[in-house]
Amino acid sequence: MACPASDQLLDFLQGNLPEEKREAVERHLAAGCPRCRRQVSHLRDLLEVLANPRLMDPPEWLLHHAFVLFRQQKMEPAPSGLSRLWAFLVMDNFAESRLLGLRHVGLPSRQLLYRAGSYDIDVLIERSEVAPGVDLMGQVLPIAEDAPPLGEIEVELRQGENVVGTAKVNALGEFLFEGISEGVYDLRLWREGMELRITGLQALLRIEEDRP
Repeated sequence: MACPASDQLLDFLQGNLPEEKREAVERHLAAGCPRCRRQVSHLRDLLEVLANPRLMDPPEWLLHHAFVLFRQQKMEPAPSGLSRLWAFLVMDNFAESRLLGLRHVGLPSRQLLYRAGSYDIDVLIERSEVAPGVDLMGQVLPIAEDAPPLGEIEVELRQGENVVGTAKVNALGEFLFEGISEGVYDLRLWREGMELRITGLQALLRIEEDRP
């Protein structure tokens, strides 16, 4: 089967999938899909965090979600003939670490999951082995059966007004930026008639929390 959508994996972990779909997901994970295994691991950690009765504040990615949705309403409309989608943050494994009270911790990788309309954008940040800095790896996945095919997609990585790099999405929906400086970026993914935007993407591999 194709990679399940993030909401399907969440239903799988919570025991809410019908038996046929549950077995299909089990077979897919048993086949060794690294992306889905990684996402299941993060979702499992997230469920454990949210089950903590001492958790009083909403997760950071939910606050970010609300901010982006509010910001969308204030944006100027897209040019005629262009469908513009603003992605919101669904999951950040560093945010989960902060909820668990970890401070000043360097983690080997960071996973961010964004959603824009009928698409998930899975982003992985890892220390680069080819240059100083980090690698930003992404994959665009349709999450609805009626989602338009991806086709030819260009990706632009920006920092402020500066274009840091460009890439193309391959047949699997994947793209890569190698050896970029740690920092906060914007991503623009576009093809004819459609544009996806991610703002404030934190390509950072260190938690910095102020001590009380």
